[in-house]
Amino acid sequence: MRPISAMFLTGILSLGLGVSSYAGEVIPRKAGDAVINLPSDWVVFPGGVADQFSSKGGPNILLLAEGPAEGFPKLTILKNPDSTTQKAFRKLNPTQVKALCEEFNGSLEEELSSGAAEAACVRVENGGVPALATRMVIPAEGERPELVSMTWSYPNGDKGLIATAMFLSKDVPQFESTIRKAFESVRFDN
Repeated sequence: MRPISAMFLTGILSLGLGVSSYAGEVIPRKAGDAVINLPSDWVVFPGGVADQFSSKGGPNILLLAEGPAEGFPKLTILKNPDSTTQKAFRKLNPTQVKALCEEFNGSLEEELSSGAAEAACVRVENGGVPALATRMVIPAEGERPELVSMTWSYPNGDKGLIATAMFLSKDVPQFESTIRKAFESVRFDN
């Protein structure tokens, strides 16, 4: 449950990517040792694009995707090796989950220069695959519009991952449900 700065950095870096998209249904996409279902009108970037970020000392990016609305939303899946297993994470009591959330929120305040982000954090059950789900509103600053970031961290030992999506606050009705369904579809290969 650690690379808060890595997922925030990746979300911000992915803001600069831009490509067109296609219309259609949901398609399973491979991301390391996991699979995520994404709408077919989202573009999944070739591995070489993710490798460019990873090779520059950034996080290990397993998948980069972009939604259909003028470059948004952006979706990134990062490898997040963590000693916590799915079984151990499932056993955490509410107090332990709250401590993880407080750690996340504290790291977030350090990452954002304004320190004014509004964040929510809970454990979710995703068809038997538990995750720590966070949602934050990042205030507009300078040229940057107000953004929403949704992040689900899936502990699974050395196969753990973090799925993050960013989109414009004004687009919450258009994308939040779609992103939640995508995050709920994450399954680890056996």
